[in-house]
Amino acid sequence: MIILRCIIFIIIILSLSGCAGVNQNNRNWLIKETDHLIIYYKPDSFAAREIDTAAKTYEEVCNRVVQMLKLTDTFNKKINCYLLETMPQWAGKVWGYAVGSDRSVYYYYSDRKKFISAHEMMHILLDDINANAPSCLEEGLCRFYEKRTIIMINPQEPNDTREYSCELYRLAKFESSDKWNVKNVFSSPVMVNEAEGNVAAAFVSFLTNYMGDELLYYLYRRIDSTSWENVLTSTLHLSVNEINQTFQKYGKSLANPPATICEYYGKVIPDEWEK
Repeated sequence: MIILRCIIFIIIILSLSGCAGVNQNNRNWLIKETDHLIIYYKPDSFAAREIDTAAKTYEEVCNRVVQMLKLTDTFNKKINCYLLETMPQWAGKVWGYAVGSDRSVYYYYSDRKKFISAHEMMHILLDDINANAPSCLEEGLCRFYEKRTIIMINPQEPNDTREYSCELYRLAKFESSDKWNVKNVFSSPVMVNEAEGNVAAAFVSFLTNYMGDELLYYLYRRIDSTSWENVLTSTLHLSVNEINQTFQKYGKSLANPPATICEYYGKVIPDEWEK
């Protein structure tokens, strides 16, 4: 198969998150409300032409996140959801982002692309659960449910395509094992980069396998950037060194990203993961 180009998508459960919003004053916006969302869209936009369908889709995604985080009985403030036909210049290739201070999510929505993602909504709702949680851990939880999909197209046969998917937490295997350290997972940088987020997602995967979803969210509610060590060790009944060793051992058990994904990123799996 001759490969002409790669197109990268983030499938429905996820995107990258930004940190600053469009300067919205809510004038000249139309509004449609659902059970969990206040959806803003421009009168002459593509979203306006199919707002009922769009509202149903975003509400279904948000409702799924609310149920997954077990917030059904405590959800009490709707999320602002802006559908944009033009993204801010700073956003680059980011198609959606969240602004916690405004309780708002922003999605690119046009006839070219309808970006639908739970990642941004998770940031807002995780902030409801624990506004003091370490930012890396929060990003890891959002990324844990995401996949990266690459579609390879044969230029000689346009209908001949192959799709390769990989969970983001498996992309953490691009990083050396010393990066698989809980001190990194429980840090709070101003911006979490992709590598940090993927390692944190791998730690969330490890925790769900080690103690299940219930204890994971119990831990998340109690933890912050200063007291995380006591909370983590008392919950897992392991020292920090033991947790790191167990986490890295878990990393070796994870399947490597597919070769095509590695090629796309120009990455190789460090030899230590193969030992």
